[in-house]
Amino acid sequence: MSNQEEEVKRTKWISFRLTEEEKSLMDYNASKHGYSRSKYIRSAVMGYKLESKFDNSVLKVILEFVSEHKAQGVNINQVAKKINQISKSNPDDDRISDLSKDIIELYQSSDNRAMEMVKTMRVLREYLNRSK
Repeated sequence: MSNQEEEVKRTKWISFRLTEEEKSLMDYNASKHGYSRSKYIRSAVMGYKLESKFDNSVLKVILEFVSEHKAQGVNINQVAKKINQISKSNPDDDRISDLSKDIIELYQSSDNRAMEMVKTMRVLREYLNRSK
């Protein structure tokens, strides 16, 4: 939509019913393009080309992060399992302390990366909301 079309004062209100599935699909499609529900519906009704507000490189980074974060979670679970095995068979083993430190470091590293991604996603969401 052009800026001129955005400046038009809209005074008419329309209400209609959807199934839960239709509403979910509408919300998904609107958010995929970075549009509000109203803007999405107006664009579709007017036949405007819906342009995605998301850059594929951002999505790629998010998917890579999710994959890496999942792998780190698997590593943490493996370390925790090993700690449990050792502590059950030999409660006085000094390796338990070392493994505990390793799992804490893995957890903190994973948690720090997750927090950075959350901050990045919040900034992205704020940017997209401002550009609507």
